[in-house]
Amino acid sequence: MSYYTLGLSAQAIAGSGTDHPWDPGDLRRCIDYCSGRLTTEQLRTRMAGRSISWDRLLPEWDKLVALLQIEMDTATNGRAPRTYAEMRRVLDGGVKCATCDGSGRGDTCVKCNGTGHRCGGTCRAVDCHSGAALCSACRGNGYTVDA
Repeated sequence: MSYYTLGLSAQAIAGSGTDHPWDPGDLRRCIDYCSGRLTTEQLRTRMAGRSISWDRLLPEWDKLVALLQIEMDTATNGRAPRTYAEMRRVLDGGVKCATCDGSGRGDTCVKCNGTGHRCGGTCRAVDCHSGAALCSACRGNGYTVDA
């Protein structure tokens, strides 16, 4: 693997810069770069203090790698929405929302009874997002951030 074909976050691990993985694709490139080169502990030692984002990602690294592997092993068509959501929470310094238990869903829509569908199509009721309102505490993110 040529240094110039690496993503910016993998290049940072290789020794150049502070870029961090922004999404599951970046995370996968970092995993591919580290495979056979660095253990998780060596990665933590190398990247600690590079940036706030790296300092937030490193303690969760093994969990994110495992979640990405689960999503890649299942029929997700190469997408990893749960990994992406968890990466957003970690990078934002958020904690799982206690109000909605991390789902981002609030009250069930009274028009579609939580199905997200009505009259043969998508429910178009005001504030209906796939059958429920967005959680008022986390605004649908599934996590909250102390300001």
